[in-house]
Amino acid sequence: MNRTRGFTLIEVLVVVAIIALLIAVLIPSLNRARELAKLTTCKANSKQIANMTAQYQAEYRGCVPIMYNYFAYGHGAHDAPARACWLSVALRQYLASGKWLKYTKGGKFDPQMVWYPETGWLGEYENTMIPEFFVCPFARGRGEGEVYVSTDTQFRYYAWEGKHEHYQTWLWRPIIKGTTPGNPWPSPGTSKAGVVKYSNVVWNMIGPNGQGVNTDEKRNLQHRVWDGRYAREAKSGSLGELTAVFCAQGEHIVFQGDSTHVGRVNVNSHRAGGKGGGTSAIFADGHVEWVEGTRIGWP
Repeated sequence: MNRTRGFTLIEVLVVVAIIALLIAVLIPSLNRARELAKLTTCKANSKQIANMTAQYQAEYRGCVPIMYNYFAYGHGAHDAPARACWLSVALRQYLASGKWLKYTKGGKFDPQMVWYPETGWLGEYENTMIPEFFVCPFARGRGEGEVYVSTDTQFRYYAWEGKHEHYQTWLWRPIIKGTTPGNPWPSPGTSKAGVVKYSNVVWNMIGPNGQGVNTDEKRNLQHRVWDGRYAREAKSGSLGELTAVFCAQGEHIVFQGDSTHVGRVNVNSHRAGGKGGGTSAIFADGHVEWVEGTRIGWP
């Protein structure tokens, strides 16, 4: 009679130990590969937005669409129409035809209308219509946008949650390379944390304190053109040193009225190797670059 030999307890434990060791070695590598893939997708999203912007400029003699930013659509000083709050709406004519046809004049997704919060149009738009390349792959599910997380002795932390249009513009241009536009970083010295790496461009004619034209008719007459003169005004050598858009799902700084704290959003998101957190930025000349999270933001 043939007898079947089974594994001994020692053999089973050795195999389990080897598998556990392999898992412990491989999982961090797989996580890093997954994070790198998301960062690559975020950069690809940014490049697609840059290409759409270039198409707009080519069609409108170098002008860029009039844009404020994501936070200009509520009740307040601007009450901006949808086309001036979201890049995906401002650049809608360069979307695939199916997406383009959903923007209807006089309907709830009318680009000329103000999508006030109480209408619910923004939430519906971002959950059902927004093109995927305007949503960072680091986002998961639905959420409230930028939300407060916690405060310590030096920083106030925020997170950007849910499916939103993450690629943000600046409302005005107070951000100049080499400066500290928000509150001073708590550890000054040789560290460049809290020091702006690049100046920025804006997409409208509003002044630094909100001064400027307030009627939509006048806004239409004052489109921005990004050129060499604009670069000189921003104290930069070229358009390639001026950021135009950044991914708000990545790590960045926000201005705080409280001078005792620095606002930090999504700390350690969009990590690039051993450099820590950062974000993808689109520049006025159309190229895309990763920027350290402690050196970009203040929207």
